[in-house]
Amino acid sequence: MHAETDNQPQARLSGLNHPLARLLAVFFWVTLAAYIVVKFDNSSSGENIIWIANGLLLAVLLLAPRWRWVSYSAAGYAALVLSGYLTGSAWGRNFELHFLDMVEVLTAALLLRRRSTDLPQFTSPWYLLRFTAFAVILGPVVPCLIFYAINIFQGQPTTTILRSMLDWVRIDGLGLAITTPTCVAVLRLRYRDEINWGRHLAFMIAFIVATLALFSQQYQQPLLFLLYPLLVMLLLQTSLGWAALATIFVAIVGGSFTLHHMGPLGADTNLTTVQQSVYLQCFVAGAMFMLYAISVVMENLHNNEKSLQRSLSMYSLVTENSRDSIVLSDTDGLRTYVSPAVIKMLGWEPKELIGHDITEIAHPDDRPTLQKLMQEMRVGSGESRMQYRARRKDGSYIWVEVSMRLYRDQATQLPAGVLSMMRDISERKQAEQQLQQAYEEAEALAVEDPLTGVANRRRFDEVLDEEWRRAMRSKLPISLLLVDADFFKNYNDTYGHLRGDSCLRQLAEAALDVVVRPGDLVARYGGEEFAIILPNTDAHGAGTIAEEICEAVRSRKIRHTANLSMNNPSRIATVSVGCCSMLPKRGQLPVTIIRHADKALYKAKHDGRNQVVSCESTNRKPAARKSKKAAALKPAKR
Repeated sequence: MHAETDNQPQARLSGLNHPLARLLAVFFWVTLAAYIVVKFDNSSSGENIIWIANGLLLAVLLLAPRWRWVSYSAAGYAALVLSGYLTGSAWGRNFELHFLDMVEVLTAALLLRRRSTDLPQFTSPWYLLRFTAFAVILGPVVPCLIFYAINIFQGQPTTTILRSMLDWVRIDGLGLAITTPTCVAVLRLRYRDEINWGRHLAFMIAFIVATLALFSQQYQQPLLFLLYPLLVMLLLQTSLGWAALATIFVAIVGGSFTLHHMGPLGADTNLTTVQQSVYLQCFVAGAMFMLYAISVVMENLHNNEKSLQRSLSMYSLVTENSRDSIVLSDTDGLRTYVSPAVIKMLGWEPKELIGHDITEIAHPDDRPTLQKLMQEMRVGSGESRMQYRARRKDGSYIWVEVSMRLYRDQATQLPAGVLSMMRDISERKQAEQQLQQAYEEAEALAVEDPLTGVANRRRFDEVLDEEWRRAMRSKLPISLLLVDADFFKNYNDTYGHLRGDSCLRQLAEAALDVVVRPGDLVARYGGEEFAIILPNTDAHGAGTIAEEICEAVRSRKIRHTANLSMNNPSRIATVSVGCCSMLPKRGQLPVTIIRHADKALYKAKHDGRNQVVSCESTNRKPAARKSKKAAALKPAKR
């Protein structure tokens, strides 16, 4: 079946690529033959069984371009007039009646095809309704009214207007209802492409033989319905055009035999010729209705099949070319479908994974989390996302990100399974790790003194603030040591700045050798000065640590001839330490302990350097610790 839609405004009849003159000649002779055949069969009774010529004319106008209507109308009218003359009609009456035929056809054509794109759609219920109103009823009524007015004007006796309209609708309207859809289907037929003559010739011959047999025998049993399954078989094996052509053959053969009082209709003496005509028209109309109804179903199935094929093609295109692997699993987590992308991603063939649990290829450390996620999906959590390590076929693991979405049965709306989209994120994970490493390195550089490797002033301020508040909450002491290199300017002037930098590094290392608790902090406070935070350390413990730092610096025996400390006869590098221990109270700020430690450091330097001076928060006079041996008399409490 070849339905034409509105997006085909240039639809043409079969053979319309030929020159117009040749096409009009073909149309002329076909119309002439259709009229003569019917007129010949009707000559004995004067009754029309099925009027084919008008239906053929209307079918041509419904399919042909509107700008060719004048040519087709002129050729059709000439064929009707000539055929009427050949069958014995008078010229005057001939011109008059066939003019009314053209009025009938043109009325229906103009109403059905107001625009060039309005092509016949007999598979559409709305178009069938319009066709019935405009072609079957209104088309015959208009020439009937003209004919009735002519008879009244000529004073000829006539029937009532209602009777005349009913006769015109019965003869011409039913003829149009039968032949127009049939001729449209036939004219749309592409004879070279639509049928395999070698394969389907047997069906055509069988149908012709059956038609002749059913209409030629004298019997009372109504066996004409046997033609219906043959027509359906012909439709299924060939197309609507060939089945419609067979219907026209049935109409011609049936009309001929019925008018010669043969067949199931012609042999029935209880029927008048009019009744025989109506019954035959109804039989043929029923055949056409059946063919078009089946064609509608076939066309819908064909369109659904094409739509399904397009969907499948699109689905295959997406699944086969997507880098993400698509996995369908039931509510128990067993895979029911795996897309081919998994081959490149994990090395597994889809058939190797189907039927297995979705969590089996997850890393053992990640499997409990994935199982918990699947459990949540089973109870209808909707949508979730997770990153885990998936095992490749070669045993290695890669990082994947899986997005899971619960889908439901469309009929029951119960959970039917889980749709998973799995993506390889190994490169992203590697980039994230590199970024995290770079961040940590940058963070370390931000809180580390680049020269000495200990914490910088920024880190010192942060830690002191944290430890100060912690000591305030826990009501525990906190100690601060300020360490300053003695006569360091003289050292730089004597040995140069490079040796000075080396000296500072050794001072920092000496402090780190003594301060080993994880919570303690050694920081470069500024220039040649260092600060050491000792949480949970009282004054005695802080003093002990300070003495040990002084001793650790002296033990390195860094040559310093410009060191003018009174307590330094060996002329080596030494340090002075200011020590302060406090129990923070509400309202006090960390700067308080810095100020007290700085005062103690100033005191140590004023009193000769190379010593420790401690200052407690009670504002007592700081006591000097001039040697480690003296400090050892009382153990450090930390």
